[in-house]
Amino acid sequence: MVNRVVPQLIRSGRVPVAGIGNQAGSDAIASKTSINGVAIIRTVPGSPAERAGLHGANLQTGQLGDVIVGVNGKSVRRLAELTDLLEQAGVGATVQLDIMRGGSRTTIPVQVADIGLTR
Repeated sequence: MVNRVVPQLIRSGRVPVAGIGNQAGSDAIASKTSINGVAIIRTVPGSPAERAGLHGANLQTGQLGDVIVGVNGKSVRRLAELTDLLEQAGVGATVQLDIMRGGSRTTIPVQVADIGLTR
């Protein structure tokens, strides 16, 4: 990790934060509701997640949105696993997200972006 982070800090003064621009439900909520994956609460306007058509939860009705269950064929059960896989892919890469939507599994390509620039 040091070998990756230090050169980036020297070169640009910061380390890119790999992500897709979504707010995810916590692992505690997922375990209480038996969700096996990372539930999307909302997508950030203009983010790769929004452009890819990912759906957040409907907070008025309580309807669950998309749940990310895999990245590039690797299983995802917790937010930390999703974050690690996006970081491994790297900013600019396109990943294949396996999602559960309305009881059906589908795969959606999403580009990984530097979400640290929007914070």
